[in-house]
Amino acid sequence: MLDEGHRVKNEGALISQGMRQVARMSVIMLTGTPVQNNLHELYALLNFMFPDVFTSPDPFDRAFNLSHVSEGRTHAHATSLAPAPSNEHQAAGAAAIANLGAA
Repeated sequence: MLDEGHRVKNEGALISQGMRQVARMSVIMLTGTPVQNNLHELYALLNFMFPDVFTSPDPFDRAFNLSHVSEGRTHAHATSLAPAPSNEHQAAGAAAIANLGAA
């Protein structure tokens, strides 16, 4: 169990690198801190929990890159313009939901 899970949202931080070295069979991450204006932080959290699925940030960053969306559009509209997630990320999402049901 990892309390203060937001502390691993920066892959380059020493604490994040150290925590990734800890052997574990499963992870429960607790945090009260939201991901703030940076979807790569979400990737880092998912990578920590599912390192075998989220092996590289590049496909995730490409799939959820909203930098081409102009300012002034609503969040819901901007999200609909994002490319569809890759099969890898869809499978990870399904696995995460299945794991939640098994807990």
